[in-house]
Amino acid sequence: MNKHCETKQDRIAELVTEHSDPYSDRETASHLRECSNCRQYVSDLKIDAQRLSDFLDSMRPVIARIESTVSEKLGCDSTTQMAKPNSIWRSIMNNRMARVSSVAMVVVAALFLIITMDKSVTPAFGLTEAINRYKNARTIHTHGWVYMPANGKAKPEFVKVPIEHWFDLEHGCYKMIKPGSIDERTGQPRYFFTTVSDGQYVMRDSYRRSLKGESTRLIRFERLTDFHARFQAHNSAYRFLAQVFGGVDSVNGFVKVGDEVIQGVECGIWEGELSFPGSNGGMQTKVKSWLSSMTGELTRVQMWQKPPNADELMLLLEIDQIEFDVEFPKDLFRTEPPEECRLENTKETAPMAELGSFGSDRFRSLTVHVAFTMPDGSVIVCWRSADDGNPDQDQLFEDLTFGGRLPKLPVAIHALKPIASLDVEYKGYHLIKTQKGDKFFEWSLYVPDHAVPKRSSIVGYKIVHQYNTLKQDDARTVAGSITEDIQINTRDDYDTWILGAVKELSDLEQAPDDISYENIQELVRSRSK
Repeated sequence: MNKHCETKQDRIAELVTEHSDPYSDRETASHLRECSNCRQYVSDLKIDAQRLSDFLDSMRPVIARIESTVSEKLGCDSTTQMAKPNSIWRSIMNNRMARVSSVAMVVVAALFLIITMDKSVTPAFGLTEAINRYKNARTIHTHGWVYMPANGKAKPEFVKVPIEHWFDLEHGCYKMIKPGSIDERTGQPRYFFTTVSDGQYVMRDSYRRSLKGESTRLIRFERLTDFHARFQAHNSAYRFLAQVFGGVDSVNGFVKVGDEVIQGVECGIWEGELSFPGSNGGMQTKVKSWLSSMTGELTRVQMWQKPPNADELMLLLEIDQIEFDVEFPKDLFRTEPPEECRLENTKETAPMAELGSFGSDRFRSLTVHVAFTMPDGSVIVCWRSADDGNPDQDQLFEDLTFGGRLPKLPVAIHALKPIASLDVEYKGYHLIKTQKGDKFFEWSLYVPDHAVPKRSSIVGYKIVHQYNTLKQDDARTVAGSITEDIQINTRDDYDTWILGAVKELSDLEQAPDDISYENIQELVRSRSK
C-alpha cells in the first residue's frame, strides 16, 4: 500500500468513527472513485465498526453491573475513570493498524470480566462460543437421540432412537445416520438410513418393502464436484446445528434454571424458548443446554416442542455429544456398498449431481436451487422455471439489465415475504443469467421494503409467484418457500459460497463481473431508498 492510500485510510477511519459517509468528504470521495483497494477498505471498516459497536452496546448492561465492583477493586471512581463503550470503539477504529487485534483484545477482556464477576450471563457466550467453533471447525461430530412416535394414536408412546452425524467441512465429506419409521410390533425402527459422501461420490440407501413385509436395501450413487461436496457438507452441518440452537447466528433469551452434574462435570442448565410462526398456530420450541460451570463448554442439548394441538411440550431431540476438530477414522467416509443390498447404479454409471436439483423438470415448474441471506437482510436466490413447450429460454433473458426487471419465465419468483406475521415484502431484481448445458438459471436479488429482523428469528421466506406463460392450474410442482438458505456474514463467505455456486451452475469458468460483492451492496443501497 502506498503512502497516499495510507493517509487516505487514516482519514476514512476518522470519518467512519464520526458516523460520517466517507463519500461525503470531497477529497476522499475523489480518491475512492479511483482506488478499488480503498473502496474495499471502506466496506470492511464499516462491517467491523458495526460489529464492534453492536458488541459493545450489548455489553452495556454487563458493564453497568460490574463497573462498580471493578472500580472498587482498582480504587478508582467509576463515574470518571472507567472507559466507556463509545470511547473504546472510537479509539480502536481510529487506529488503522491495530483495529483487528484490538477488537479481539476487547472481546477477550470483556469475556474475562463476565466469567469472573458476572456468572449470570455466561450461557449466551457459552452457546455463542459453540456456534463460533462450528463456523471455524474443520470437523464436527454429534451424537444423540430422537424421540419418535411408536404408533398412530392421538397421544402416542415415544421411542428413544440414536442418531449420529460426522462432518469433514474441509474435504466435503460427511456421514449421517437417522432412523426410519417405528415398527409397532417391535417398538424399534424398521431400518436406519445412511448417507455418506467421500468428497467425490454420495452413497444413499433406501428401502423397498414387499407385500409380505420384507425389506430390500437399495443403494444409489451420485457424483459430486469438489465445490458441490463442500457445499453439501457445510449446508448439512448448518441445518443440523440450526435445529439444535434455533439459529446458527445468534443465541438470545437464555436464562439459568438449575444445576446438574453430567458425567462428573458440574453444569449449569440454561433454557430458552423459540417460536416458529405458521398457519396452524405456530410451533413452540424450548431448548435446554447444559454448560460446564468451569469451562463453559456445551455438554448436552435438548429440544422440546409443543405442536399446535398438543397439551404439553414433548422431548423430541437430545444431543449428548458435540465435538469439534476431532480426527476421524480413515475409513469413516468409505462409499463401498454394503453386503446384502441391491445396487440401483454404480460409481461408473452414477450421474453428476446438480446443485439444488430435485429431479427431472418433467415434474417441476419452479425450482429454487440455492439461496443466500446477506448481512443487510437482502436475499440472493438462484431459481429455474422450465417449460416443455419452450425449452430454449435464451430469448427470455434478452434486454435484461443488472438490477432491472425479472425475466418473464413460465413461473417467476416475483417477491418474498417472511414466514411470519410481518408486513414486509422483498422486491425482486434481476442480477445475472447462467447457463449449464441446455438449462437456464436466473439469479435474483430480493430487497426488503423496510427493516427486517435477524434471519435467525424467522423460519424462512414465502414465495410470491407470478405466472407468465403458464397458468396456475397448468403448473406442475412449484417451490412455495425458502427455508434452507445459507447465511452470508463476510466477504469471504460471499466469495466462497455465492460465487462458487454461480460457477457451479454455469458452463463458464468464472463468475460474471456484475455479481461482485461491491455491486450487490451498491444495488441494495440504491433499491432501499
